[in-house]
Amino acid sequence: MRARLVHQVLVERHSFTRGMDPGEAMDVGLRVKIKAWLDDAEIKHYTINDDLTVDVDGNVDLRNRMETEFPSHVRFGMVTEGFYCAGNSLVSLVGCPKIVGGNFNCDHNLLVSLEESPKTVVGYFSCSHNRLKSLGGSPKMVGGNFYCDHNRLLTSLEGCPEKVGRHFYCSGNTKHFAQEDVEEFCDVAGEIYV
Repeated sequence: MRARLVHQVLVERHSFTRGMDPGEAMDVGLRVKIKAWLDDAEIKHYTINDDLTVDVDGNVDLRNRMETEFPSHVRFGMVTEGFYCAGNSLVSLVGCPKIVGGNFNCDHNLLVSLEESPKTVVGYFSCSHNRLKSLGGSPKMVGGNFYCDHNRLLTSLEGCPEKVGRHFYCSGNTKHFAQEDVEEFCDVAGEIYV
């Protein structure tokens, strides 16, 4: 009798039915928190995967919307177009997508490291105007331009992409890099701006 009453209350109050995720039915759990955050950030065309990573078919624009880090429950997997998280106060890229089918821009943050940045970027990759000390964690290959200019603490290009499909920009850093410094670490298809 009691079990039937509990079931009836769940069905009436929470639209709980067999086969439905109880956490989702009662608006609790990580999947619901992730969905609420994505909706609040006005991100469209997303899929929350079984491992709770988020894939997006389109752009993700989080410019000037966040504080020091992504929420701990939000982890992007693949974004088919651009991913923009510039103009925040990010100190970490934990939560960023692993694959970006367009451009990736994390300019104007407080980043000291590129650890957890995407592994593949088809378009340009820009990490300018941060507090980077190194380029470790950069993608291995960037299809477009690579920008690491105006990082006053940057003293080495070690860890930069192995291949850049267009131009490489690294001017405005306290240490003045020469074209040979870039060529030591990176095969650049276009011009090198130091």
